[in-house]
Amino acid sequence: MAMSFGERGGDDDDDALPMADMNVTPLVDVMLVLLIVFMVAAPMMTVGVPVNLPRTSAARAASSNPPLILTVGPDNKLYIGKEEVAEDALT
Repeated sequence: MAMSFGERGGDDDDDALPMADMNVTPLVDVMLVLLIVFMVAAPMMTVGVPVNLPRTSAARAASSNPPLILTVGPDNKLYIGKEEVAEDALT
């Protein structure tokens, strides 16, 4: 701990007060080393592992029918698309 000594005006030992300064030089050194390590390691993290995915000879399944959209309105009415439908007609 650093000590600050004032002018000695008398026999009091109250003049020697500890300073509350922190030495940031080691902190800066550690941060710079970590920055360099991460700058070197970051490009290595983006390289992926090559994976051989299976190939298929089947054609893609094409759907000629548009999706069926069922909506429940705020008043509990049922709609298919934009047409209102009774609950018994859904079966």
